[in-house]
Amino acid sequence: MKFKYLSLCLCLSLFACSDDENILPEEKPAVPQGEPMEDTPIVQKDYISNSSLWMGPSLANDGFVVEVEMGAESSARSTERTKKSIEHYNMGVHQSPLPEIKAAEWGYTVLNLPTGQTDGAGRVIDNIYLDNKASINDRKTALETIMRFVKKQYRVEDSSTPWYSMNGHYCWHHYAGASGATVLASEIGENIHGYQLHIAMNRGAARQYSKPWVISSWHGASILDYSKSKIWKEYSGPKHGHSINLVERSMLMSYMAGADGVVAEGGGAICFYDDITADDCYKLSPYGKVFQKLYQFSKTHSNVGITYTPFAVLLDQFHGMDRQPAGQQVFGKFGYNQGDMETFNLIETLWPQTFSVEKNGNEIGSMVNSKYPDAVDFLLQGASLNMLKTYKAVMLSGDITLTPAQIADLRSYAADGGVVLASNRHLDQLAFNGTGDTAIREEKVDKGKIVGFDPSALKDILDKYLRKMLPIEVEGDIEYFVNVADGAFYVTLINNDGVMKAPKTPVQFDSSKRKDIVIHYKAKNTIQSVDELWNSRKVHVEGRTIKFRMLPGDCYILKIASV
Repeated sequence: MKFKYLSLCLCLSLFACSDDENILPEEKPAVPQGEPMEDTPIVQKDYISNSSLWMGPSLANDGFVVEVEMGAESSARSTERTKKSIEHYNMGVHQSPLPEIKAAEWGYTVLNLPTGQTDGAGRVIDNIYLDNKASINDRKTALETIMRFVKKQYRVEDSSTPWYSMNGHYCWHHYAGASGATVLASEIGENIHGYQLHIAMNRGAARQYSKPWVISSWHGASILDYSKSKIWKEYSGPKHGHSINLVERSMLMSYMAGADGVVAEGGGAICFYDDITADDCYKLSPYGKVFQKLYQFSKTHSNVGITYTPFAVLLDQFHGMDRQPAGQQVFGKFGYNQGDMETFNLIETLWPQTFSVEKNGNEIGSMVNSKYPDAVDFLLQGASLNMLKTYKAVMLSGDITLTPAQIADLRSYAADGGVVLASNRHLDQLAFNGTGDTAIREEKVDKGKIVGFDPSALKDILDKYLRKMLPIEVEGDIEYFVNVADGAFYVTLINNDGVMKAPKTPVQFDSSKRKDIVIHYKAKNTIQSVDELWNSRKVHVEGRTIKFRMLPGDCYILKIASV
């Protein structure tokens, strides 16, 4: 696995249900069994052609990292006893493996904090972008100025300086990768938009630029705090912040989606109560139990394969994506054009309400169910031909102007068996010579093809080249994705519906949002066993069909093993 980090702060008790509730009633109609299966093993290379390009470097040598972030606890509790407690509960590490230079939320800073103001870390801002924004007339200059700000503000002296990039509100991960960041990270939580988009952006950037990557999370204007002294004053409270259930879902998603680690942001404080146990440790809080469970799960199941993402989106180099659902501005300066709206609509189709988290409130849209799998990586225009060839399909998105070399790479990719997906507005650049109706046209290119499509056909394109490319199909709307290892598929399923929490009130569950899940297994390999790993729940297996029931907030990890 490559290093991806996630930190978050939430509150609630974990939602559990009995095994009997999770198995679908036997009277459910039978599902067609499909073609006979073969007594052959699942082989990772059959799905992932170049695993080394998808794995990249790791942040730590001993596997997945759970960092319990230290510092906040010092005003209320003993730091030494906190470290002892982390070790006692076997819940991760208290010494950060990240570089000392941390460019945290630099996208938000550069667009919102003027020169002279201080950021959350107490740094005085020298904002050369906002100071010169009025005179910047094109996207290229805007991006160059923003990245000069980042290197100057955070004192990245040269290409040999290790530094950590973390963005939440703005999906600008690739810009940090192209600028030499040592570790690429996302922040989730707070009022930040869709977590699944951040995973797809962060993982894609890490693969493209061969970097380790991380996810980190925060609470916003209210924060979970079990201390009696209220560490964050009026913002603190035992019912504040996000739900513990959202913490569990997002942390597990991050591990299974390929992250090398997660950060329990503020964890030295939030993972514990003030109470001291007989072992001279602080009592573990519900928040701390999530990270303990995740860390121990990652050690028990250290090889869950590689996240299978056969579909790549190739973004315009100067997309400068905004965080808002309306009135968007590229780099906080330029209005969205047709290409930008193309990308916006694609993301909203994959993950509905991704950009509406702030507007919705109550955690709605932070993580979402969808008919499409989380099997997408976002790459930046200019990705190498070798990287393109690791994907089954590559979709162009945004206001892309391709260079002659990039056009040659895309046609070479298609000739080698890949599928290039391009809206009609991109086809002239590709010297497209296809046939078909106005909605979808195809040009055969040796072993592969270029497919031109009208925006009205987007869902048809995603059905054919994303949803049906996985070795399973799932009925209904649920979050799901597949990891591939030699000998097994690992299927992650998360029901994000029916869990709601306001910043300072208890979580609410809507039991009507349960899901009756039916998985159709499409691979040729005979199923030897199906086990649910996260909570050891039972599932019903009949031939190529797997059935069970998921309640609101449920997480399932299925190991489908072959012979």
